[in-house]
Amino acid sequence: MTVNLAMIADGDTEVLNTIVAENEVFKMSGFYFVPIADNPCQIGMFYNKKDGLFYFDKSFKLTSNPIEDPSQFPAEAEDSD
Repeated sequence: MTVNLAMIADGDTEVLNTIVAENEVFKMSGFYFVPIADNPCQIGMFYNKKDGLFYFDKSFKLTSNPIEDPSQFPAEAEDSD
């Protein structure tokens, strides 16, 4: 049975690649592999070992999209008329 794995450098949390392997025991020097299963995961995301989830933000926030983060909304333009 094949499984999708996230490839992460030892000591890091950033997903460098995703691979398909024959089983979850796939090994390669300098990397660790995490089963993706039903979790959304893509290259550039970050793996949180505590909850087993992948995040777009390195600090494991739910979103790094500034449009979805209210503190990142641009200030309203003032009329100069």
